[in-house]
Amino acid sequence: MFCNIDDADIIFMLKYFVQHSADNVLKMMCEALIYRKLFHVEFNTQEYIQQKIEQLKEIYSDDEFQYLVSTGSTSNNMYSTAKDNIYIKFKDNKLVDIASITEQWNIDALANPMVKHYIIYPK
Repeated sequence: MFCNIDDADIIFMLKYFVQHSADNVLKMMCEALIYRKLFHVEFNTQEYIQQKIEQLKEIYSDDEFQYLVSTGSTSNNMYSTAKDNIYIKFKDNKLVDIASITEQWNIDALANPMVKHYIIYPK
């Protein structure tokens, strides 16, 4: 049955819900897709995210806020000394771990995971 649905059917339903939906959240999401007002994503500090949440709670009802605002965090470990060693090959074919031959790169700083907090909300 779903094989019979194509993109024209979906666009039609989005346009229909923009004009005829009693559900404000559904209407707002359909408007965002139709008029290309996609959600805004901000990466910032935890404190800034909390301030932004308080601002958005003043704009949206609790029901709308639940569906329209999302927060979280992501982390990236750029370099792990336990499993991601970088080796330099010298002219005599000797392989040496980069952490042991240079202090120019702060390997310890790269080994610490970088955590970023984000908030997603309508523009």
